Amino acid sequence: MKNVIILAALILLLPAVGVGENNDVNVLNYYAVTNSIDGQPLIDRINVMRFLPVFAMRDYVDSVHITIFFGSKIYSRSAVSIEGGRYWEVMLPQFRLGEAIQRIEVEVSFELSPTHQAKIALANRIVRDAVEKSREDSIKLTLARQKLIVEEKAIETLDTKARQSTGKDTMKTWFANRIKESNQKLDELKIGPSEADGLRIVFSQADVSDYIAALQNFFLRKGMTSGDTTRLVDSLIQERSIFVRKYQEKYSETRARDAELQSQLRERQVFVDSVTGAIQKNKEDLGKSEARYFFVRDSLAREIAREIEVGLTDTMYVGPAVKKSDLIIDPEFKSAKILYRNYKTVLRKMLALDPAERVGIFRVRYIPFAIVGIKDRPMSLWGQFSETPTTTFEVGLSFGDAITPGDEFVPTEFSLRRLGVAFAVTQKLFKDDADIMAIAVTYDFNSYASIGYGANFAHSAVRGYASLGINKKAFEQVVAALGKLFE
Repeated sequence: MKNVIILAALILLLPAVGVGENNDVNVLNYYAVTNSIDGQPLIDRINVMRFLPVFAMRDYVDSVHITIFFGSKIYSRSAVSIEGGRYWEVMLPQFRLGEAIQRIEVEVSFELSPTHQAKIALANRIVRDAVEKSREDSIKLTLARQKLIVEEKAIETLDTKARQSTGKDTMKTWFANRIKESNQKLDELKIGPSEADGLRIVFSQADVSDYIAALQNFFLRKGMTSGDTTRLVDSLIQERSIFVRKYQEKYSETRARDAELQSQLRERQVFVDSVTGAIQKNKEDLGKSEARYFFVRDSLAREIAREIEVGLTDTMYVGPAVKKSDLIIDPEFKSAKILYRNYKTVLRKMLALDPAERVGIFRVRYIPFAIVGIKDRPMSLWGQFSETPTTTFEVGLSFGDAITPGDEFVPTEFSLRRLGVAFAVTQKLFKDDADIMAIAVTYDFNSYASIGYGANFAHSAVRGYASLGINKKAFEQVVAALGKLFE
């Protein structure tokens, strides 16, 4: 019986030794389509995460950036494309026993469909053409404004000329002075202005004979018989007539020139008003045209953005984790970013394990305390700190899966999956005086501790065996922590 147990121990120990020498990379797979994690961290191993994008988006992904939150630490790295983007891989930090990832964020940048870019490019081209046309029209308006300025200056010049003295004031002054001098001379001859103007009118309008007759009658009425006096009066009347005629001619010329200036002023003002109105209308039309084009472009951009948002937030397409708040779209619709977030509390129960606890491989548990019955002694406490120090290990296999296969499944507190069978051995396994050679049924509380109950076959007799097993690395951490309490 003892030989059979030794042979079984050898069979069990060989895979366990193989585990200790296995330095393979431990892979955690993040599936975008289900927002789930497959696998969990291992200590003393290189841990990597592979992000598997949605198949329909795989060819468009440009970059993947993964952020891991564990404990008080934040670990952020850019992933590397593997197999043409089939998955993206990033190395994870080193984990200590019992540490767990609290949440994971994966930022995925990818190209959008060229159709969206073509639509917005067309809209931008329309707007650019409208802006170019506006610039051309603005140049035309600038030239029109320059011409308008010239016309306005011309109007100002004409208006100034019209307001300035055009000779009327000067002629009035000249005429007034001549008439005043004439009145003074006539007053010396006892002739009033009205009498002189009457004779002047006859001289200007009547025949010479009528004027001579009117002048003789005037002399007779005034009693003027002197030839010198009559000649002087005649001279003053003719001179007065010349003054009036020159004034009238000059006044007519001035009025004609003023009328011409006013006509030109009105024509130029009409032109200025028409150009001003055209400029204002063109300016308003250009503003409305540009505003209409920009409105059409913005409306199209919003429509495209909504179309993209609907597609990229469809859980049947990108996975259940993406919401509108996790989506950023480039204004030119060339690219977009999606943030996949795994904040599930179940993720925090996927603790970092010892590689020896892997599924399908015989695990090794350190037994600090065992209750064992031997040949000459009833069942008693054995262990590293007993009277006869014994280092005991249990090498066994659990029926269940110590590694959580996905974040949708975490073993319950009490489950048949935690049952297993183990073989207890000591450093005297191959000696005839070995005190412990037991087989036990085990139950794993978690990945670090277990209890076992079975039979000890040492010394060719069957006696009881019970144990409290613990992961060796976990026990070393406990001992180190306890030692610090007594420092």
